[in-house]
Order: sequence, then C-alpha cells, then structure tokens
Amino acid sequence: MRLAFVSVKKKLGTIQAPFFRSSDRYYISMGVLALSLFPVYVLAAGSLGYKILILLALACAAGMVTEIFSSLITKKALGYFGISAWLLFPLMVPPGVPLWMSITSFVLSLIIAQTLFGGFGKHLFHPAVFAQLFLMINFTKQFNSSYVKPFSDPFFGFNVFSSMSLTDKTALKFFTSGETLPLKEMLAGPHVGLVFEMFPYLILLAGVVYLVLGNVNYKTPAAFIITFSLMSIVGSLALPGTILPIIPALLGGGILFYCCFIFSDQWTSPRTPGGRVIAGITAALITILIRSFSSNVEGVMFAALINYSFSPMYDELAMYLKKIKRVSV
Repeated sequence: MRLAFVSVKKKLGTIQAPFFRSSDRYYISMGVLALSLFPVYVLAAGSLGYKILILLALACAAGMVTEIFSSLITKKALGYFGISAWLLFPLMVPPGVPLWMSITSFVLSLIIAQTLFGGFGKHLFHPAVFAQLFLMINFTKQFNSSYVKPFSDPFFGFNVFSSMSLTDKTALKFFTSGETLPLKEMLAGPHVGLVFEMFPYLILLAGVVYLVLGNVNYKTPAAFIITFSLMSIVGSLALPGTILPIIPALLGGGILFYCCFIFSDQWTSPRTPGGRVIAGITAALITILIRSFSSNVEGVMFAALINYSFSPMYDELAMYLKKIKRVSV
C-alpha cells in the first residue's frame, strides 16, 4: 500500500515522502508540465481541429469537480489535485472519439483508480492510463475506428471543430506491417494515430523539458529507454520481422510519451532508486514482449499498468539486494 503523505526513514535506500516539500513545489512541477505540453496542444489543434482544446478544458473541469466531490463524499482531505492526469489524458485518445465518451471514461476512471484507493496520492494506477484503457475496453469499436487524418495546413484546424477524414492506418500499424517511412517523416510527422503519436520530435522536446525541470522521477524513464533501445537493436537482428528496429520502435506508438510523462510520475513510481530502475527495465521487457508476440501492436500501456501493480515488490527487491550487498561487504 502506498502512503504518499507520511515520513519514511532513509533506510536501505528508501526516499523521503511526500515528494514535494510544499504544495508550491508540486504546482510548479505541474506548471512545467503544462508549459511543456502547450506547443503539443497548439500543433494538435492546428492539425486536427480545436476539438482537442475543448477536450482539454472538459478534462480539467471534470477532474476538478470529480476530485472535490470525491473528497466531500469520502470525507478525506483533498491534498493535491491530480493535475497531470487532466493535462495528459486528452493526448491519449484517438482524435475522432466523441467528447462524451472520453469524458465519461475519464471521470469513471478517476473514481475507480483514484477515489476508491483513498484519493490522490494513494492511487495505484496513473488515472490517465487507466482512463485510456477504460475507453479502449468499453468503447472498442469507436476507439479503433476514430483515427483521423490531419489537415495539410497546420493552421486550418483552428477554424474547424475536427477533421472528419477517418482512417485506420496508424504509424505503428504501418511499421508492424513491414512498410517503412523516411526518417524525416517519422520524426516530423504528423502521422495518423493517437494525438501523442503524431509529433514524435515535439513529444521528445516537451518530455526532456519536463524531466529536467519538473522535479520528477527520471530513473525509470532512463532505465526504460536504454533497455528498450538495446532490446530493439538486439531483437531486430535476432528476430527480424518480429521485433521492430530501434527507430520505428521508438517513433511509432507511445514509447516517447509514456517514457517522459507516465513513467516519470512520482506518485505511482516505486519509492526506492533501485526499485525505479527495476521498474524501467521491466516495463521495457513487457512492452517488447507484448508488441512482438501478441495481437496488440502497442504494448506500453499494459506495461505501465503491470508495473504499477508490482511497484511495491520492486522496492522490496531493491532493498533486499542492497541488504545482501551490505552483508557481503
């Protein structure tokens, strides 16, 4: 069980909680997140329509109302608002999904994955990831048929609610079918898919800013991206056609987004430095296995959910290994 607002002794490599010594530091971190994502939302709105901005506003409003009412009903102190989920969720859905489906999934996910676990700070799963899974499972047909082509004019979307040119050819499906794209196009996009898949270079830049300035967990993202890259290189050589090469593997799908914005989350990460490294390595392994040997072409969402479930175990393993090392010395 996670206890986010208690003091933990520094023993066997554990770290202090809470992670932000004051609410100001937490909201500064959320400010960095908002600023880093601002260019992503602007470009997404221009390429897809201003629907994405409406979804962002609705997610923020629904998140605030849900968390306040949940606090009143459960009679537990609110603590911090879960702002990161509000800001990230609109980028994690296919752009053609109706607004009511996205918001309904998001609100129910906040209740199930956050409120029922004791409120923000004690939640086991990242609410935005749980909401993405909830939407995919409960509205499968709409989720899989709501990919739209972006406008050729990157500013046209500010005059249109949403692009209506539906397609099912996402960038990751394109790569897994054996087709290739020029490196410049893979980097610059925009590709069809979830919003965060469309502009890899922008997600990478925003993610680096957030990791450097956001006071977040950088150990898991570092362990994840290094392990994932090495496994992609070795795997594509050993099993060509089954495991994607490193460039399309990194630039297709949600690898960069999850690495920078999901695995860096302080609240759902393991509590020890060693546990965080183990989490990154494990997430990379699970992602490669699901992508390569299952019908799901993405995999990273399930890797994140599995990792959250085992975070306490990673901490136990890290402390046990450190204890053995001390005894052997």
